[in-house]
Amino acid sequence: MTMKNLVDASPVLRRISVQELSLRTLYRVGQLFDKLEYNLKFYDSQRAEILRECCDEADGRFVPRPGKEAEAERRFRELLEFEVDIGSIEPVVIPADEPLRLSYNDLQAVREFVRIGV
Repeated sequence: MTMKNLVDASPVLRRISVQELSLRTLYRVGQLFDKLEYNLKFYDSQRAEILRECCDEADGRFVPRPGKEAEAERRFRELLEFEVDIGSIEPVVIPADEPLRLSYNDLQAVREFVRIGV
């Protein structure tokens, strides 16, 4: 799995983790997050380093410094294409009767981590 897959799934996983679900489901989601958290922290630290070394903040946005555009692009692409070793993760099966609100796009983003079942 690439870092991009994990980063794309992260917002949806975080939304799932703050919903009022059964204790059993929350426990499974918590275990999943524990396994993924190391990689997400690695992404955050590497992203911050790229921003610090290659970009300036302007109007609340980070803009590549002149002459650093290609380097920033290359480093971000490399980070997102990085193959993440998350070991063997079984998707969390969330029972269909849980009070969970997700869109189809949300489910697609987390399909490697979450399944809706009975």
